[in-house]
Formats: sequence, structure tokens, C-alpha cells
Amino acid sequence: GRWFGKHTCSEMVYCFLVHTVTPGPCRLLFSAFFGCQEHDDSSDDSLRAKRKNHLAEVSQQVQSEFSFRSSTTGTKYHTDGLSEEQLAAKEIGMFHLPQGCPFNDSKVVLWLTQAKCGYVFIMDPDENRMLAESILNLLVRLVDAYVKKQDEAPAQMLIKADRMAAIIHQFLPNGQVKDPKQKQFRCMILDG
Repeated sequence: GRWFGKHTCSEMVYCFLVHTVTPGPCRLLFSAFFGCQEHDDSSDDSLRAKRKNHLAEVSQQVQSEFSFRSSTTGTKYHTDGLSEEQLAAKEIGMFHLPQGCPFNDSKVVLWLTQAKCGYVFIMDPDENRMLAESILNLLVRLVDAYVKKQDEAPAQMLIKADRMAAIIHQFLPNGQVKDPKQKQFRCMILDG
């Protein structure tokens, strides 16, 4: 995962990640960390392994919630061959992670799925969730503009990781959510 920003403790978003949500093993495709929480020397292999395990836990929980919702609506998702309706459909959800499960502090996980991918904000419990949801929706719109073939979204995320990092840096500098009505964001969406 990438680490952005100065290591201050006032960030809204601790981590942004993208992973697969279709049945089968959950694959982490992209991650970006912000701020000082649980930050140490990023070359420390044990810290990187710990972070990777934490993100795997969150990703699997999002995948599980998405799978449960799909089963209750009778929607079948396969690893390939999604219909255009399934590729365009979005699901959004939120859940709470208590202190120590898996992070040192309690967190809120806000997630949105589209095509075969889950887009996730891991953030502090007292943050503005409506603003975070609007930013997450805008991020997915921008990613959608750069990933031309939605059926190939997971592979495209891996190929275009640098572009993803640039988008994240624009929308979440140092983990701070910016007002989505700002002119630069409207321009980014129009240019996408």
C-alpha cells in the first residue's frame, strides 16, 4: 500500500482501498494510507504484513456483506460474464470496527461496490459520513472514466495504480476530504 501525506493525527480517512467482491478469494487491488495511526518505518516488514492482514480482514467483511445483500435480492455474481446491468449497479454500506478489531482505535468502514470491485474508506467514527459518501461516489465515477471496460476493472486497477494514486491524492490530500463542489473536482470529472 501507498502512504500519503504528513504524519499528523487530524485526518478524516485512515485508508482507502479497492478489492474484488465477486465470489472466490478476495484480492486487494489498491490501498493508500493517510496520517499517523499505526504508522512506523514503512520498510518494516512486520508492520507491512500487519497492515496487509488488517486490510484483508476489512476486505473480506465487505465482500461478505456484499455477498449477503446479493443473495437476499437473488442477484447472482460470477467471476466473469457480468451483465451490463450488474456492471452498472452500485451497492453502498457501512459497518463499525470496534477498538482492537483489527485496528488500535475503533473505525467506521464505508464501502461502495461497482462492477467487480469494492471501494472502501476506513475512517474515524466521528467523521462526516455523508460528505465521505459523496466523495466516495465521485471517486468511483472518476475511476469509471479511466477504466473503460468495467468487466476488466480488477485487472485495470492493477495496471493503472499510479493513476489511482494521483486521483486519491487530489481528492484526499493527507486524508482530508475536500468539498466535492470545488471547481477542480468538477473539471476532473468532465475531463475524465
